[in-house]
Amino acid sequence: MKCRKVRRYATPGYPTQAYLRGHPELLQWVPQRWRNNRVVLCVLGMVLPLLIARQAVADDAGDINATSLRVAPLFIHGDGRGSFGCVAVNPPVFLSEDEARQVVQDEAMAAGIAFEPDALTLKEVSLPVTDQFGFLKKRESGKQEDTGKTAPKTKTGDLVLDGFDSARNIAYEFVSRTDFNAWENQDRKMWCSASSYDLKDTANTLANGLAGSKGRSVVAIFYEPGAKAPEMAYPDNEATAEDRRAHWQQLKQAGKELGVQELREQVRDFLEWLKAQGII
Repeated sequence: MKCRKVRRYATPGYPTQAYLRGHPELLQWVPQRWRNNRVVLCVLGMVLPLLIARQAVADDAGDINATSLRVAPLFIHGDGRGSFGCVAVNPPVFLSEDEARQVVQDEAMAAGIAFEPDALTLKEVSLPVTDQFGFLKKRESGKQEDTGKTAPKTKTGDLVLDGFDSARNIAYEFVSRTDFNAWENQDRKMWCSASSYDLKDTANTLANGLAGSKGRSVVAIFYEPGAKAPEMAYPDNEATAEDRRAHWQQLKQAGKELGVQELREQVRDFLEWLKAQGII
């Protein structure tokens, strides 16, 4: 092996002494007596990129020393809305809490995540204030759709998350009809024989409220898809009562199957997001 002179050096990937001299703003926190010391400047040239790299990793994957919850974006699958009563021609089919938990558990287990039910409580966080008769206010004001100019109502309270994997520090909450009823506005002045549920917007309000709250977990917010059965021909006038009951059972089963699939897609998107973030 022969020793040869190095004719050209590659540009260093860290701040050199010359670079620091050309960018004095980087030295504003360095004591004056250090600034002409080559050894100190050399050490700083090695330390600065390490600090920058550490911050980049913390931003991308979540710093283990972070004190704020990291809330995943809402993954949209399903309308998340439904009405009951005189305004409902084809009412949605809502999943039970147990059915929803089973869907989430099945998908999570396939990715190596084991959620323990009700194992994590978030204290004093921002919760949505819901109103199943809120559509009456829009009707009175002449607005059929929410323009987004009015901030959603919230309140402070504790939230027991539906599932938590303590080993991976990942949790989730499924916003269900039960949650919607539990967060119902207690100062309501309007009543109606019809009711309307907006689970998707409620989930979005919850996600926004949890962002920045104290905690060290990654949290996903899923919502009730509120699936409706595809159009099916209604039994004719000659149909028996048994035929009509069977028809409604078919509608309900078809709606439930669609709701399960839409919730499954929400969970799968969350798992893909976790992988993209380097969390799993």
